[in-house]
Amino acid sequence: MSMERLFAEFAREHLGETEHRPPALIDVALREHAAFYGRHIPFAVGDLVTPRKGKTMKGAGEAHIVIATLEEAEHDLRVGTPGSNNHGKRYDMRVLSWMHGNYPAHWVESAEFEAWVDPHAKPATEPATAA
Repeated sequence: MSMERLFAEFAREHLGETEHRPPALIDVALREHAAFYGRHIPFAVGDLVTPRKGKTMKGAGEAHIVIATLEEAEHDLRVGTPGSNNHGKRYDMRVLSWMHGNYPAHWVESAEFEAWVDPHAKPATEPATAA
């Protein structure tokens, strides 16, 4: 088996990739993801957030709480090496999460997060209208 086929099979099995993506879809997806990096921080202290699926931050679906934000954060060029996922990250949000009975705090890129929705919450119902 060629390395290309091996990697394609790995991606399908472990990353949920089931088919080749057409260039137009890749273009749209890249532009949507890039838009997150040019925006202000959409979260405030006290908001519940979760890592976005498909980003380098693990734990999509797990709740974190925002404890600080930095609108003027700079890209950190001291971490990692050029070409690594961590090199140049803009650590602009500090979050707490639950991990094995502890609540570690860490700085993250807000662009890798979205609002957390409780998967066990009951859906809102429409108020009854009087007849």
